[in-house]
Amino acid sequence: MKKPTVCELNLRKADRRDSVFLLSVRNLPEVRAQSKTQAVITESMHATWFDAQLNNPGVGIWILEHRGQSEGYVRAQETTSGRWLLSVALQTSSQGKGHGTWAIREGCRILQEQYGARCIVAEVLARNAVARRLFQSTGFVEKGMEREQGLDVVRFELTRT
Repeated sequence: MKKPTVCELNLRKADRRDSVFLLSVRNLPEVRAQSKTQAVITESMHATWFDAQLNNPGVGIWILEHRGQSEGYVRAQETTSGRWLLSVALQTSSQGKGHGTWAIREGCRILQEQYGARCIVAEVLARNAVARRLFQSTGFVEKGMEREQGLDVVRFELTRT
């Protein structure tokens, strides 16, 4: 299958209209299986979380679109140390097409240019080989592994000076 061109993909800032879509992606079985918290997210939990995210200047959520259709999201949150923690999730039908790679690169560009991010980090379950390769392919460097909530979590870092 042909990889998408940049003009076919778009990353736009999420707004309230994206709540249902975002919850559907967050609750995909494969997304839950690769998350630190694997329980299904209820609508009320999501609504509270999403409102808080939209009103937090230290959080950015962008919707990945391909040909005008929502496919996934990129989320970043500034930590107390000034680093930005990045996460990405795509619908099953969008995986394996290069869209995640593009979304991570574009998300990092936005964080660096619009938010002044100098260090972007990602946390990936050690068993998630696909995500580990994805972050490595976009310039992130593996910085170690820790045990959290009974899971092995690999930390990646992308630093720009």
